Amino acid sequence: MVNITYGLFAAAACVNILMLLVLYFARRKAGRNPESSVFPPFSIVIAARNEAENLERFLPSFLGQDYPLFEVVVVLDRCTDNSIEVVKRFQQQFSYLKMLVVDEIPDGWSPKKYVLTQGIGLAQYEHLALTDADCEAGTLWLRKISGGFLEGKEIVLGISPYFRENTLLNSLIQYETYYSALQYTGFAVLGMPYMGVGRNIAYKKNFFQKVNGFEAFKERLSGDDDLFVNAYGNAQNVGVVVSPDSFIFSVPKMTWKEWIRQKLRHVSAGNRYSLKTKLSLTAFGFSFIGFYFWGGVCLLTGISMWKILIPFIFRMIIGFVIFFKTERLIYFKKKLYLYPILDFILVIYSAVIIPSGMLIRPKWK
Repeated sequence: MVNITYGLFAAAACVNILMLLVLYFARRKAGRNPESSVFPPFSIVIAARNEAENLERFLPSFLGQDYPLFEVVVVLDRCTDNSIEVVKRFQQQFSYLKMLVVDEIPDGWSPKKYVLTQGIGLAQYEHLALTDADCEAGTLWLRKISGGFLEGKEIVLGISPYFRENTLLNSLIQYETYYSALQYTGFAVLGMPYMGVGRNIAYKKNFFQKVNGFEAFKERLSGDDDLFVNAYGNAQNVGVVVSPDSFIFSVPKMTWKEWIRQKLRHVSAGNRYSLKTKLSLTAFGFSFIGFYFWGGVCLLTGISMWKILIPFIFRMIIGFVIFFKTERLIYFKKKLYLYPILDFILVIYSAVIIPSGMLIRPKWK
């Protein structure tokens, strides 16, 4: 029994290390992709509900893109604040800013999917870049995203970190976002795209229309990003952009309750993933959880401490080096000392929040 327990611990460590390395080198490959010298016109589509303050703060970052030709389409979903007035004020200065007001959501539609569909319908350009009202882009964002459409790609996945705050919760949010991005960008480069983030995703309008948009899962509250990619993305049509200039930064949740509710909503779409995706993510998740779980069991069964420490330290070093090389120049460089703590908290999240999210029916705010 002792040998079996230790074997499971060692196997989990090996699988987890191997998958981390594979995903890391896949992401590095994406970072070496050539940049485009051709810049097609873009339509930026932003969905917002009662986001007047965020529109006031962040909309200028999209209107001020260093890009030859683009438009910004803001779709306001049943707003009861002064969002309309805010957008109208910007329209006086920027002729390429469009606004669409949605007063009612038809039966059978989740609000965000319907709102985005209406915004895409209003967009005049073939290349679409989607984001949220509580997000901020650098001036080179569109230039970098446009490069993802090289070689006939029709969907482009970007990365969206959160603004940094000096709290443990924020550090965990940053770490979970890093882990998630490492997985979905890495798997996409390996030819197995399974999700993106709605805060930073792009695709072609005719492709969206060809697959009937969100029709297949329009009733699901979540999934305008991950279910769309999971259903219609493949090794040939999905591009990945990982340049820091392509990042979209977003406002993080400020309380544990808000963050947990957000994550439950995000992972709720996972039960609609393809079998191939479920198997890949399950293998990674079990190797991560199993590494800690079987390591703990080994301690309780009296296995030599050194037999446990050697693979444990080796795996932690590998994970830290990958984490450091990926994030040191971005937004986490001052919190690298928290890595072991965050890694342990994340395994609890993986074991509790993700399975729970599969069972709930989230509500739109």
